[in-house]
Amino acid sequence: MLKQASEKHVFLSCFTILSLFQVVLAASSELFVDEAFYWLEGQHLAWSYSEVPGFLPWTLALNEWLLPHHPFWLRLPGLLALFSVPWLGMILAKQISTNHQKPWSTGMLLLALPLLGISGTLAVADIWMVFFSLLSLLIWHRACQNQKPIYFLLLGLVLAVGINTHLRFWLIVMISCLVIFWVYRTDKESIFALLKLTFPVMLLGFFPILIFNLSQDFPLLAFQLKDRHPWAFQASHFKFFVLQIIITTPLVFWLCLRTAALLSSKFGKLDRPVRVLALIASVHWLVYAILGFYSDSLRLNLHWTLISYVLLLIVASTQLGQHNQKIFRWGVITGTAAHLGLLTTLIYWQNLQDPKSQLNAQVTQNAIGWQQVSTYTDEVLNQHQASQVIADNFMTLAQLRYYSDQQNIITVLPHPLNSKHGRDLQLKIMELMHQPTDNSSLLVVEHSALKLQQQIPFYQQTCAQLGGMKLVDSLDLFAGIKTFHFFITGQGECQMPPIIYHEKNAEKISGWVLQAKNHISQLEYLDPKGGSQQPVETSQSALGSNELFKSLPQSDSYQLIHFTFDDTNPPNRPLQLLINIEGKQIRSARLN
Repeated sequence: MLKQASEKHVFLSCFTILSLFQVVLAASSELFVDEAFYWLEGQHLAWSYSEVPGFLPWTLALNEWLLPHHPFWLRLPGLLALFSVPWLGMILAKQISTNHQKPWSTGMLLLALPLLGISGTLAVADIWMVFFSLLSLLIWHRACQNQKPIYFLLLGLVLAVGINTHLRFWLIVMISCLVIFWVYRTDKESIFALLKLTFPVMLLGFFPILIFNLSQDFPLLAFQLKDRHPWAFQASHFKFFVLQIIITTPLVFWLCLRTAALLSSKFGKLDRPVRVLALIASVHWLVYAILGFYSDSLRLNLHWTLISYVLLLIVASTQLGQHNQKIFRWGVITGTAAHLGLLTTLIYWQNLQDPKSQLNAQVTQNAIGWQQVSTYTDEVLNQHQASQVIADNFMTLAQLRYYSDQQNIITVLPHPLNSKHGRDLQLKIMELMHQPTDNSSLLVVEHSALKLQQQIPFYQQTCAQLGGMKLVDSLDLFAGIKTFHFFITGQGECQMPPIIYHEKNAEKISGWVLQAKNHISQLEYLDPKGGSQQPVETSQSALGSNELFKSLPQSDSYQLIHFTFDDTNPPNRPLQLLINIEGKQIRSARLN
C-alpha cells in the first residue's frame, strides 16, 4: 500500500470527490416512492407505523419543520450519517487492533463499497442501520476497556434509537448479543454490566413500537415477518450470490470472503474485538443467504447484507497482511471507480439521458417524473374544477402529496400495491383512504404500473366504486416509460382507456388495442425522438375467447383493433403507438 501520508491524501481526495457526487445526486433526483411515503407518515406523527418503526418518519418530519421543502434537505441527515461512516470505521479499526498502523486503508476500503454510497443518498433506513451498528460497536469496545457505567448506558441509548429504525436492525442486535455473550463469556464484569445497565435502557426503545402495535394487533410483525414472505423454497434466490459479487465489485467481495475465512483458520489467534466483528458480519450474511430461499423475493433485497460488508472490510483492513497488498490496492481502485461510475450514471440517468434507456427505466422508474405528474395534475384539476384528487395507489398518493400544491385534498383508493407493500392499514390510520362523495373528483391512475392482466379488473372495480368515470386527459412521460390517465368520477358511464398488447418478432411489431366500438379513428406509430408519425394498417375483430376479456359486460360493445408494422427505427430510439380517441391522443408504452 501507499505510505501513510500518501494514503491520507488519497483517502481525503476520494472522500471529497465521492461526497460531492453524492450531494449532487441527492439534490438533483426526485424522491423514491418509499422516501415519499416515509415523509407522508412523518406528516402524521405517531408512536410507530404499520410497516416500519418511527425513527425515519420522525426524522423526516423534523427536517420538514426546520428546513426547506426539497428532496435534498429531506436527505441531508442520511447524507451526514453516510459521510461519518468511513471515519467511524477508521476509529473502530484502530480500537480493535493495536497493531493497525494504517487507518486510512480502512477508510479507502469503505469508499470502495458502491452499495454504501448509494444507500446514503436516499432517505431510507439502511444507512442509519450501518451508522448505529458502528456507533454501538465503538461504544461497546470502549465500555469493555474502562468499565465505566456511562458507556454501558450510552450503548443502551444508541441501541434503543437503532431499534426504531427498522426490524432488520433487530436481527443485527440479536446476532451481536449472541456473539458477544459467547466471545466475552469469561469477562463476567462486562457481561454483567451489559445485562444490568445496557439492556434495560435498550428495551425502552421498544416502548413506542409496543404502544402502537398493541392498539393495532401488531401489524409491524405481521407484515415484516409473515405477510411479505412466501416461506416456501424459491430456487430464484441462487442469483443472490452472483448479484452480491456484482454490487460489491468482485475484488472487494473477495476481500470480504478472505476475511470471513479467518474465522475458521485463525479464530483462536484473533483479538476478541476482531472476532466479534468478523463473526457478527459472517453470521448476518449467512442468515440472509439461507433465509433468502424462503423469504420475500418480490422487493429489492440486495442491500440487506450491507452491514456485513462494512464490518468485514473493517476487519480486512486490520488483519489481511503483506501477502494481500496487491488485491487490496486493486480492490480499492476497482471498487472506488465502480462507486464513482455508479453515482455518475445515476446523475446522468436522472437529469441528462434523453430518451431514457430501458435499463434506466427499470432502475429509476419509481423515482422519475413525479414533479411533472404533480404539476399536470394541478392543471387538470383546475381545468375541470373537481373537488378533490384521488390517487390510484400509495405511491401516487405520497408523491402527489409531496410535490402538488393541492396536497390536502388528495386521497387514495384501495389497490393491490397498498397491500403488497403493507401500507393499507397505515393509510386508514392516517385517514387518507377515499370516502364516497357526491362531488366529482379527479382520479389519477399510473396506467404503466398495472400489468396487462390487472388493467381491466382495476378499471371495472374502480368505476363501480366511484360511480362511473370519464377519461379526460393522459400524460406520457419519457417516451412511454410512464403513462398516467386522468378521469372525472361520478359520470355514470365507465370509460376505460385503451388496453394495449404488443409483441416484437424480428423487425415486426404486432398487437392489438381493446376499445369501445367506434371510438378509435386512427392508429399511428410515433417516433418521439424523430417526431415522425406514420399511419398503421389495422383490422378489427370480436374479442374472442381470450381470458383477459371474460369480465367485460356486454362484450359486443368492445372490439379489438389489430396492428402490424415493420420496425425500421434506429437502435435506442423509442417507438410508440399513437391512438386518436374522441379528440384525445393517447400514447402507448414503449414498443421497442
